[in-house]
Amino acid sequence: MTGQGNSPLALTQEASGSESTSTESASKQKNQAGHTVVTTTKPGLLPTKVTAAIQIPASHFVNIWKNRNPVVPGQPAKVPDAAQIDQIKQSTIKEIEDAVRNLIPPVPQGTNQYPFITVASYEYIPSAPIAAPTLTDTVLEYLGESWRTIGMIAVGLVSLVMLRGMIRGAAPAPAPAAEAVDGPRLGVTEEEEEEEQVVESTLRRKFDASGPNLKQELQLLVKEDPDAAAAILRNWIGDAA
Repeated sequence: MTGQGNSPLALTQEASGSESTSTESASKQKNQAGHTVVTTTKPGLLPTKVTAAIQIPASHFVNIWKNRNPVVPGQPAKVPDAAQIDQIKQSTIKEIEDAVRNLIPPVPQGTNQYPFITVASYEYIPSAPIAAPTLTDTVLEYLGESWRTIGMIAVGLVSLVMLRGMIRGAAPAPAPAAEAVDGPRLGVTEEEEEEEQVVESTLRRKFDASGPNLKQELQLLVKEDPDAAAAILRNWIGDAA
């Protein structure tokens, strides 16, 4: 027995058979008669009852009559009678009721179409005119509203007056002017007084005439005779005062 080992074997194709494919489907149908579906949505908080109350002044009906019956120039004014005014009143009220009726929700047919509408008239009574406020009332009202501002202004004025008084009190008082003494002074002889008068007249002339050495001459006089210079200055100050 001879074996082939790992020898390859030839494969032969077998005869192929016929193939088939099948598909299945299913459907259902339901027929129904045609109809209409209506959906109604109502808003929330819809008022179900609305009332109206209207007041008309009685003079309004008279004005309507006057407008329809103007005064003819040269003739006296006509006066309406009660029947004419009542007729105008009834027609006016009916017009107002019809106008208001279209503004409220509808009511069932066969019922009162104006169940919640009331139209009436009233007599106009003129009131007394309001008196104008007096000047005193106006001033008091202004003070009541602006007392803070007025108080601040008053405090400011008082402070200014006090400050002015303090400044005047702190200012130094002027030195009293030396009083002129008639006759010879005590402790001064006639010769010394004459010498002072001569020096004074000389010094006055020097002060009257402007010059570059005026300051030096005054210093020299003070050094030579300080008492006389002081006496002269006192007399000058007294004369100036």
